[in-house]
Amino acid sequence: MKKTAKTFIYISIGIRILLFILVEIFIFFGFLSVSYYDLYPIASIVFFSMGSILALAIPIVAIVVGHITLKRLENCKNKDDMLVISIVCLIFCSIIAGIILLLMDEKEFNVGIEEKKSDTKEENAGVSSLEKKINDLKRLKENGLITESEYEALRKKTISEELKL
Repeated sequence: MKKTAKTFIYISIGIRILLFILVEIFIFFGFLSVSYYDLYPIASIVFFSMGSILALAIPIVAIVVGHITLKRLENCKNKDDMLVISIVCLIFCSIIAGIILLLMDEKEFNVGIEEKKSDTKEENAGVSSLEKKINDLKRLKENGLITESEYEALRKKTISEELKL
């Protein structure tokens, strides 16, 4: 469900940006239609300028809230960490993503953390297996079972094989 919430946040941000572009185009053409012969040209210019600023503020708030929500979602450890930002996301960014985040179970928040831990363990396992193999080669050399040149050749081969994984 984390991926679903992220998807809806990205979709919401994209839609807000597209709507901003469309509104700015309409405001620009309205601004161009103001002429010197209008009854209140200054009021028209102020109206279109304020509309432009407001049209810019709405997607900026959605982008900032979406970005904060996505960062918190990556680093949260439990549902309580996401409660406030889920409500803010619901109001300012994406209604669907906010509802999904509020309805998520505690277990679903820990899924990403467990995956990160398992990735770290796999990386550490790769390093420890490389160290183990090199230590085994050192013991063979110290016991006189292989020569120095054989040790160097086997060590280089072992390192290259481990790094290709």
